Amino acid sequence: MSLELGLVAASAVIFLVAAASASVLSSAAFPFALSPLCRLDPAMRANFLLAWSSLPGLAGALVVCLTLAPSIIHGLGFGLDHCHSHGHHAHLCLVHTALFSGSTPERLLLGTIGVSLLAWATVVGTRLRRQRQVLEMLLALGSASNVEPRHSVIRSRRPFAITAGWLEPAILISSRLLEDLMPAEVSTVLAHEQAHQRRRDGLRLLAAESVSRLHWPTTRRRILGRLSLAIEQACDEVAARHSGDRLGVAATIVKLSRLGAGEGHSAFSTSPAFTGADTADRVQGLLQPALVARPGIALAALVLGALLTIAGLATGDWWHHSAESLLSLHLD
Repeated sequence: MSLELGLVAASAVIFLVAAASASVLSSAAFPFALSPLCRLDPAMRANFLLAWSSLPGLAGALVVCLTLAPSIIHGLGFGLDHCHSHGHHAHLCLVHTALFSGSTPERLLLGTIGVSLLAWATVVGTRLRRQRQVLEMLLALGSASNVEPRHSVIRSRRPFAITAGWLEPAILISSRLLEDLMPAEVSTVLAHEQAHQRRRDGLRLLAAESVSRLHWPTTRRRILGRLSLAIEQACDEVAARHSGDRLGVAATIVKLSRLGAGEGHSAFSTSPAFTGADTADRVQGLLQPALVARPGIALAALVLGALLTIAGLATGDWWHHSAESLLSLHLD
């Protein structure tokens, strides 16, 4: 092979090229998708935005799988040996291509990828460990409330309400917030935070923040911002159904925003708080009638994705040869 790349390095190149192409297409398409997305109910919109955040990575993984599909199919006992039937050039193949070539270009490529992944994992791991330590400290200092939903009251002069944690999120509310709110407003806040807890929105935000890093930075910020808004609006709708008073929920959001609730909690950057920079959009959404959930759209999206995957598998040879041509994998 002229580039002296083994299967692992070649697959990495294919993944990166496909992910970069998908990222460019995503940046071009996202402004046009905003209007249709805004017509979806917040819960479904959040699901679509979470899926959109992963598009470059999914595209890269899918193209790698399609490239290797002929050899995978042959390995399962179906079809002909693709390499032997096309012996005039080398192939990306799980059977005949070495995993590693040991060449200098391959070492540089894999080394750069490895260092980048290690640096990212170190930064993310450090931040998550710090968040976990802060959460454990607050839970230890706080007092458990018997009021449903269960939550911890943190003695603090700063008003805040936050749901922290990923697999087993905990609701944290400051004593100052309980002092400043009326009982009906406290009930609204608890219903909102319980919705975050049930949906595991902290985990959603963490996943989106991680998988969206293959998007262009500007597009990534827009996707994450829209996702955060959709998540908050979905929980606002739960609180509105709980109280039966959409205007009351909007008023509570405004009141907490004026009190500064949710500010000063950078340790929980991937945890949803009751108020934030999207207060105006949330209030505006509550002043409008609730959007009707349309589960048929999600089903249509799944069917479309399945059809595209089937079409990709049916054209596996084309993807296979295109990837080989891209990498110039020809015999010397």
